[in-house]
Amino acid sequence: MDDRPPRPDGMSLSVLLTRWALPGLLILFTVEALVQGKGIVVPVVAALVLGSMLGGLVDAADERGVPPVAATTALLLGALAALYFVVLVLAGPVSEWIGRAAEIGPMMRERLRFFERPLAALHELQASLSSLTPGDTGLTVGVKQSPIPAVVSVLTPALTELLIFFGTLFFYLADRRILKNRLVSTLDRRETRLRALHVVAGVEAALRRYMTLVTLINAGLGTATAIMLMLIGVPNPILWGAAAFVLNFIPYLGALITASILLVVGLFTFPVIGQALLPPGLFVLIATIEGHFLTPGLIGRHLTLRPFFVFLALAFWTWLWGPIGAFLAVPLLIVGLVLKDEIGAEDEGPHLP
Repeated sequence: MDDRPPRPDGMSLSVLLTRWALPGLLILFTVEALVQGKGIVVPVVAALVLGSMLGGLVDAADERGVPPVAATTALLLGALAALYFVVLVLAGPVSEWIGRAAEIGPMMRERLRFFERPLAALHELQASLSSLTPGDTGLTVGVKQSPIPAVVSVLTPALTELLIFFGTLFFYLADRRILKNRLVSTLDRRETRLRALHVVAGVEAALRRYMTLVTLINAGLGTATAIMLMLIGVPNPILWGAAAFVLNFIPYLGALITASILLVVGLFTFPVIGQALLPPGLFVLIATIEGHFLTPGLIGRHLTLRPFFVFLALAFWTWLWGPIGAFLAVPLLIVGLVLKDEIGAEDEGPHLP
């Protein structure tokens, strides 16, 4: 007679639901809180991520006798001065293209005339379907409204979020070491404290390596794009090179947006479709070389980021926070991967970072 206890070969649905109900509700609550608190959470998270990347500069200045507050002030003032210089250089070309925005519609119709027949057929189909819709009287009433309330409604939260961002960034950089010490001091055991310091140092080092390498790569991409556009005769190549530099911080989507912009610029600049396709085509070639050879070869030595997880992070954070979420997707993914590796690693004896 077998006296061994029976081995459970499965688990009932009620037990599974009970086990995963609380974590599922916690995830849903966290996502809802991130959506509802977007106006405060987004600038704070962005400031903490950027502060973790720039914290090494403040630490280096502190080791040379410069107080953290003075180093943070100088760093932020230098960044604002550089941003002001860039805006000053690009303000003229941007204003010029904005002034020519009214010409884009007629120009696109002229350049893409061979699409007229398919578009006309699609328009007829749309009109036929609209005529079958009940309750459509075909009458539209236009009410002219002042654009000032709309502009104010957009600028007011943007300025508030910008103020929260710079305030958080300044105080975090200035008090970063004190904050870390106080956070660690709340832990009981010495090993736990050392592990916490090691995790924080690992996160900051990974973010710093990523931002340094990606900034250098994107600067090279923007420079190559500007030179390419200048050689083929596209106006304002520095503007489009700067756009390629900034947008390439967004994986996948950044290159697609830049290629789309260059397609419109090419159609606006050249009279022949073949010539108009040259700017986006050459950019796609440069971006392909960068994305498939240069970036994996450099970043892959330091950080292993699987394209599948990068794509999921990009989709999730863009859905959650919009364009800012797209910029923060990869840094937040790096934070999650470092935390997983550091916390989930076997305890080999914590040591000071």
